[in-house]
Amino acid sequence: MGCWRCFLCVVQVLGARGVAKSPYTWMAKTDRADFGPLYAHGAVMNFEEHMFVIGGEKGGPTGGSFSNEVWKSTNKGQSWEKLPQREGRFSARRGHAAMVDHQGVIFFVLGGFAGHAQLENDCWSSEDGSVWHSLGKAAWSGRHGHAAVMTSQSWIVVLGGHDGSSYLSDVWRIHHPSQPGITSHLRAVWNQVPAKKTWWTARYGHAALVDTKDVIYLLGGFYAEKETGHVQCFNDVWKSTDLGDNWLLVTEYAKWSGRYQHAATLTSAGSMFIIGGLSIDLDRLADVWRSEDAGASWTVVTPVASWPARYEHTALVDHRDTMYVLGGIAEGDAAFADVWYSERTCKDNIRCSNLTECRDGTQKNFEGATNPVCVGICDRRIYDKCGPKEDCRVKHGKQMCVDPCNDKDCDKDQVCEVAPRDEIFPRTGEMLQSATAYCLSCDDAKTKASCGRLRQCHWSTGDEACQMRCSVMDQARCKANDACKWSDGECAETS
Repeated sequence: MGCWRCFLCVVQVLGARGVAKSPYTWMAKTDRADFGPLYAHGAVMNFEEHMFVIGGEKGGPTGGSFSNEVWKSTNKGQSWEKLPQREGRFSARRGHAAMVDHQGVIFFVLGGFAGHAQLENDCWSSEDGSVWHSLGKAAWSGRHGHAAVMTSQSWIVVLGGHDGSSYLSDVWRIHHPSQPGITSHLRAVWNQVPAKKTWWTARYGHAALVDTKDVIYLLGGFYAEKETGHVQCFNDVWKSTDLGDNWLLVTEYAKWSGRYQHAATLTSAGSMFIIGGLSIDLDRLADVWRSEDAGASWTVVTPVASWPARYEHTALVDHRDTMYVLGGIAEGDAAFADVWYSERTCKDNIRCSNLTECRDGTQKNFEGATNPVCVGICDRRIYDKCGPKEDCRVKHGKQMCVDPCNDKDCDKDQVCEVAPRDEIFPRTGEMLQSATAYCLSCDDAKTKASCGRLRQCHWSTGDEACQMRCSVMDQARCKANDACKWSDGECAETS
């Protein structure tokens, strides 16, 4: 782990904090999550944006062990707690499917590989990750490497996978699986969608997504024929608008390379992402691709991510459309216990007005921003060259430091004073973010010390009073004051 920690420091200090080289960069939340090196797990995010990591394989492939642990993070993956097992829970497994309902309340675990050629077809639900309810066995065969989604109308749809002997292209669905009284009839409630030859090829390790209109998408995956040695890694995208009854090929060859055991996310803005995975040549991938037209066309938004290339990881997305990558494995025993989050950068064709500039989390004073913002060019995080009693103004598209009293009109018996930024404004008791002009009477200052702090007032020793400086008087007031004289359009002291 020592070398990995050194690498992480370099990434944090140099890679992601420097000039953005792609529309999306990535930062590490942690490289030592308490759930430990983990892959082939499930992950969900509930309505409170708490993360849950569910089951999987711990350690590396030469010394790994299956898990039925559930870990929870309430701070977007920074720290984790292991949830107690209060009642019966699904057996230890890997390659299962996990999803959360539309409200982000109930999450589910379906199937998976439990070791020793044991492939499960059981279904479980939970609202807190500690207490799990068995929903019995499904009608579909035990499998792993399958995909599953849950629609806004509470339909769970299971897609393909591998049953220990064959790659599958079957589609199964069930409505309201957590409905009271349904458990004893669960097997009968599952419905298989009739297969058609025009559908997608049988596969394993694919990804599935469902959008706000309940359109289901299937992306990539792997297929092999043991008899012929034929191996295929897909980079296709399919969609169904009727819960899997019919499928339409969106694209047969997306720009991203064929892959499996990758992750996919769909943001609230409708952007679809493919993250990492394993190629047909067993290359571990660290790229991220995006489609903004429902999978028809794709562009690379992170050619090589800061996180090490991996597969059998999971990905989540929060309400701000920040993506998270959790765990996974590279090769050998190199499984990961890390959590990374995405930073969308200004290079992602962000358009700001003439009076604003784009800033993102890769730039100074904006660290931690996961999405770009258009900030006024006088914002102190961009331009901070003005004095405490000066204010920034934009003129001809450029910043200028000005006296805020230039734009302040006061009554004839008052002067303009400037309250400096980063100090408490006496009139409101609030900390000022910028220099603020206000009107006052010099007579309000009763002592020489308080008068001396007012730039447009001076202390008259003879009168023992704070008085307006001649330089700020208008012509009429100047001529009426014996201590001042009007000359060349300005008022000045007589002595």
